[in-house]
Amino acid sequence: MSSALSRLRVGYLPYSDNFAHAGDRRRFVHYAKRRGIRFEIASLDQRYDVVVLSANADATAWSSFPQANGRVVFELIDSYFAESSRSMRSVLRGPAKYLVGQARHFRFRYTDALRDLCRRADAVVCSTEEQRSVILPLCSNVIPILDYHAVALGAIKTHYGTDAQAHLVWEGQPANVSTFEAIREPLQRLSSRRRIALHLITDLTYSAALKNIGRRSTADLARRIIPIREQYIYSWNERTLSAIATQCDLAVIPIPLESPMYMAKPENKMLLLWRMGLPVVASATPAYRRAMSAAGVRGLCKDDDEWVVTLDEFLDSEQLRRESAERGRAFVESTQSEEVFLSRYDRLFQSIGFDV
Repeated sequence: MSSALSRLRVGYLPYSDNFAHAGDRRRFVHYAKRRGIRFEIASLDQRYDVVVLSANADATAWSSFPQANGRVVFELIDSYFAESSRSMRSVLRGPAKYLVGQARHFRFRYTDALRDLCRRADAVVCSTEEQRSVILPLCSNVIPILDYHAVALGAIKTHYGTDAQAHLVWEGQPANVSTFEAIREPLQRLSSRRRIALHLITDLTYSAALKNIGRRSTADLARRIIPIREQYIYSWNERTLSAIATQCDLAVIPIPLESPMYMAKPENKMLLLWRMGLPVVASATPAYRRAMSAAGVRGLCKDDDEWVVTLDEFLDSEQLRRESAERGRAFVESTQSEEVFLSRYDRLFQSIGFDV
């Protein structure tokens, strides 16, 4: 299966220099390893059979990569095009990237450069059908591919009993701790009559602006936003992620439903938590609605009252937690296997003219 692909010259622009970032491990790097694809760090002055660009790619430069120098696959996983053009982050991203050297050319609107790169790309990888519909006018070859999470697994939760204190868990990027603003009031109401501990598995610091610039404490951010006094923050580590998460009773995924960018996020986080055997309560985004409906479980919340009622129901019922977790895990194992993941990347390479 790997013979044809192994003969290609492939350039890859990663999320991290050592390929430790989840975007590397859960996407192209895992596919390349399993299919025997050798790759090098992509350079603008080289020729390749194909270049695979992560979202870290300088869109102002790679959008002009000559057609004769190779086919281009662009991973655009986050929903930048859903972000308001008037938001402060959108307005400042282009000038800031240029000033700190992350963009070779000045573009006032960096999203315009991302659109140009989509137009240049021979294929764009996204993560939801909503994203695909937005990108299709820019590139006719857009393929949604979800992350493959089994590489991060160790422990699987099998015990669903609780003690006098409820243990909630959240996993994600540290800046996204801010999403807990969406359920601040429900957590206040709940913690006023229950003993609750919140376990956050993330990075201990985060960038206030661009990557590695203005590092701030994740613990400070969590204390400002989350009205639960007993908080524990763990440094995200592949070897310890599941060991910590599976000791908790219930996973939560709060999302600000008024934010178009957050609303367009995929179900990757939910699938990861289900794969570890955790029951999940989440905000009612389109991707989470689809996943829970397909898995035959409930746990979606669209307002404060639903968050309070649903959390109470899950924390009061061992049977509900067990059934939700077991159905979720069965769904992930049957629909998001490694074979399914590899076949989607196979389709991607076939779509740009390569045999697999």
